[in-house]
Amino acid sequence: MRRVLVLVGVLVLIGVAAAVVVGFDRPWEKASGSGGDEDALTVERANLSPGKIVLTVRDPGGDAVRIAQVIVDNAFANFDLSARVVKPRAATKVRIDYAWIAGEAYEIDLVTSTGAMVGYQLSEAHLQS
Repeated sequence: MRRVLVLVGVLVLIGVAAAVVVGFDRPWEKASGSGGDEDALTVERANLSPGKIVLTVRDPGGDAVRIAQVIVDNAFANFDLSARVVKPRAATKVRIDYAWIAGEAYEIDLVTSTGAMVGYQLSEAHLQS
């Protein structure tokens, strides 16, 4: 019986220690959309060619970021990346397959692997000369 009480006491102490660690670390503040992920990526430039939108994206932060999805005007779009992971302070190109129309505006969202969304407004689409 004494061993059971000691075991219960040890388990209670472990539980309290875990609660204290979680309380100080606050992992829910690091989750997508509630921490520093809003500034995880910045769009530096957009280039357009027939059927393609190419964004130059930079990671200004200290953690690598993976782009999981691209949304153009509330619809998922096919895309490919020059690098699968955007390393800290590095840039990559996001090539989006999209039949854009000259003069139209487009709302582009990049969704990271953590679920954070990085928005970009393409105000007036036109071919670069």
